[in-house]
Amino acid sequence: MNEHSPKQHYEPRGPANEVPYKSFVSRFTDATSNIWAENRVLRFMAVCVLAASFVLGYLVLAAMNKQKTIIVPFGQGVEHLYLVGDEPSDAYLVAIARNVAVMPMSA
Repeated sequence: MNEHSPKQHYEPRGPANEVPYKSFVSRFTDATSNIWAENRVLRFMAVCVLAASFVLGYLVLAAMNKQKTIIVPFGQGVEHLYLVGDEPSDAYLVAIARNVAVMPMSA
């Protein structure tokens, strides 16, 4: 084509100008492509939810393993009742034993 020839309309679809891939717009208007894309998105979201469930489950178990429940017997002065690590004081053991022994009689 030189400067003296009339301008020709450019046609992107032709035997010489064949595009080896779909146009960007037809990728979203094709029903089959939309179904496959939706399936990929759903699979990705399912994997994300599963991974988040595993991580949160691990974090809950780790938090529960670090947690302790300490029972304070009622009617006792708390100055003699103490725990050091996993070892309770003798006064604490006596107070808990009294409360456990009295429970069946009070019901």
